[in-house]
Amino acid sequence: MNILLYTPLWVWVILFVLCVLGIKQCKTHTVSLIQILIAPVISALLFVFVIFSYIQVGQSIAGLLVGLGIGMGFGVVKWHKKPLIEYNADTQQWQRYGSIIPLISYLCIFICNYISIAVQYIPQEQLVHFYVNPVVVSADIITSVFIGVLLAMIFMMKVHK
Repeated sequence: MNILLYTPLWVWVILFVLCVLGIKQCKTHTVSLIQILIAPVISALLFVFVIFSYIQVGQSIAGLLVGLGIGMGFGVVKWHKKPLIEYNADTQQWQRYGSIIPLISYLCIFICNYISIAVQYIPQEQLVHFYVNPVVVSADIITSVFIGVLLAMIFMMKVHK
């Protein structure tokens, strides 16, 4: 409970912004290429920052690779016939179809990163001593699955000529 009480205000601002962005993506709308790329890039950069703040970087990178594979695989299977993003060359516009998946992805990435960082501040004598912290590895894998889903959304874009 103390972790929630002592969380800096800027963390809650980030959560609010992610919720607003995710809710906006639940509706179909026209977007620019920069708007399409900004959320996955920021999520990936945040995750890289979190990985390198860990003591055991190797386990975090392993979790990243496993999760990215799972997330990209899910995205390819889900959107190979009907992608969430399409480009129409006639109108020269990007169309993003409404989906709740980006909102769920943003929230899961945020929560998992929050948990991963919070676990590092628990005194070591209160943790069960494992070579690999299962909470951190689980959070890494879940985070990278959802980053993989966001990246798959971009890779599966369809361009109509």
